[in-house]
Amino acid sequence: DRAMDAYKAGAEKYPDEKTAYQLKIAQVFLSQGKPKDAIGVVDRALAADPKSNDARSLHASLQLQYGGKDQQQGAVSDLQTLIGRDPKNVVVRYNLAKAYQTRGELDAARVQYNEAIKLSNTFVAAYIGSGQVSLAKRDFGRAIQDADAVLKLDGRNMAARTIKTNALIYSGNLRQARADLGEYMKDAPNSPDLEFQLAITDFLEGKYKEAEVRFRSLRARFPTDQRLLFALTDVMVRTGLGKEGLQSLKAELGKQPGDRTLRMAVAATALKIEDLDVAEAEYRTLLAAEPKNLDLYLRMGEVLRKKGQMQASVEILKKGQQLAPTNPAANLQLALMLEATGMKREALPLYENVVKMD
Repeated sequence: DRAMDAYKAGAEKYPDEKTAYQLKIAQVFLSQGKPKDAIGVVDRALAADPKSNDARSLHASLQLQYGGKDQQQGAVSDLQTLIGRDPKNVVVRYNLAKAYQTRGELDAARVQYNEAIKLSNTFVAAYIGSGQVSLAKRDFGRAIQDADAVLKLDGRNMAARTIKTNALIYSGNLRQARADLGEYMKDAPNSPDLEFQLAITDFLEGKYKEAEVRFRSLRARFPTDQRLLFALTDVMVRTGLGKEGLQSLKAELGKQPGDRTLRMAVAATALKIEDLDVAEAEYRTLLAAEPKNLDLYLRMGEVLRKKGQMQASVEILKKGQQLAPTNPAANLQLALMLEATGMKREALPLYENVVKMD
């Protein structure tokens, strides 16, 4: 409140600096959890001073965080315009990278993060963003480099630690991941992110009882985090309790029947434990809602194959392959099914396609 009063007084006393004070007022509103008020202030600042790069940059940032798809697209356009005006503005580069990352345009995001880092090699947030993109692209070596760059600047940065241990885990370096996690937890013994990664490490090392204890402890603290439910189900599948795990997922789906992620988990778990009727029913429900989802056709083809319905599997895989005729996985799975049903002449050109594509 005192900050707000000071900024309002400054805006009145120094009218030439009004835009700068308005942007500070907007930041106070954000600190108070009032994004609508912040957006209103920035809108008025931009209307009065349309050439202000700072106002346009903050406006774009707010639209990205709080706006709908149309506003987000407008924000991207604004940020691209701003870079044209001021290509060395590191904050604009960073905001544009975040925008691309949010939209799933990972290569474009990486370019902008790299440019931001070139402009300021101590810009921690840009390294963190780059590390997140590298994880998403499964470029684990680059993710570790980005995390290490942050840790040289800030040895206890939790985001960087999490990125690094994630990269170590999923690149298979479990021994180093466990060693690093042990060190990090000395500083943050109650960190749920680190505890979750330790549980994943236990799971991948086949220490299922230890993994289960950690996952259950986390689920007691964070009962609405679906990742913990899915992780526990995976543990139960590995320890012969897959049916109980499936029932837990089905119970959650009954509470949230519109939750696609839960339905996918039910279907995938049912397929793993070969409860094929449940798997087929759930995948058919998903396919009805997403008739152009190739992955669902491939999964349904696998369910039907396991049920011994070979011709039905061929037909569903043909539909998937027609959706993505240049997808190696779609061609390969269909070729395997055709060969399995004795249709080798039909399978051969598909195999040849796969070799040409990959």
